[in-house]
Amino acid sequence: MLFETTKGNKVELKDFMTGGEFLQLQELFLGGMKMSASGEAPQMDASVTLVAQKKAIELLVLSLNDSNENILQRILDLPKDEYLEIQSKVDSITNPEAKKND
Repeated sequence: MLFETTKGNKVELKDFMTGGEFLQLQELFLGGMKMSASGEAPQMDASVTLVAQKKAIELLVLSLNDSNENILQRILDLPKDEYLEIQSKVDSITNPEAKKND
């Protein structure tokens, strides 16, 4: 999938996430959960979400402006608006059901 941000950066993403990529993200979330022996609901370290968002970018963005060099850092260095545009596209791949419920 190719798209251009509102400021003209060209982004190429995978069209779908593989089962293995999905499991990599799930591993991050499950690793961030703390279980209690007393039967309380599991607690999750909120920072795991940020780690998972970065991992999803690494897994799903193929290129930025026709280069696959250091993609994550280059995306993080973009203005926030553009980063959020890209993150939204990544989210639509990692969680397509959320888009259907909007």
